[in-house]
Amino acid sequence: MKENGLKILEEIRKSGFDNLPANSKITRNKDAAVGDIIIFQRPTFTGSFRRPKFAGYETILAEVQKESYGFETQQHTFTLKNIETDTTFRIKGRNLYGTNFIRILGNDDYELKRKEIADEKHRRGAFAREGRTYRKEMNEVLSKV
Repeated sequence: MKENGLKILEEIRKSGFDNLPANSKITRNKDAAVGDIIIFQRPTFTGSFRRPKFAGYETILAEVQKESYGFETQQHTFTLKNIETDTTFRIKGRNLYGTNFIRILGNDDYELKRKEIADEKHRRGAFAREGRTYRKEMNEVLSKV
């Protein structure tokens, strides 16, 4: 994996992302948190909405600025800042996690802080799932009355 990770970083730098620190390391975990620098690819299309034509993949280097977990809809949403274009955009968690994104690892201090942020994010997600289960159960009870 280490050798493969070095190849990936080399390819990333060749793609124009030469502003990465020389000692960058990457991981392919399926968990993004606020403050993470991530790289992912998403498909792009040309043509009309009714007749789209696949145009290829766009590689995006972005920083996770915000994330939220919808209590009602159970949908995870991220606000990302494209580092190259300095623009922000939103992406659903199911779409981001489906891209098999790469996270650039920070220093040890950042990784400790990140663990706290990720743990808090996971607690909010668990709370929202519990609330949804409760609402579903209440709807079933009320529908039988």
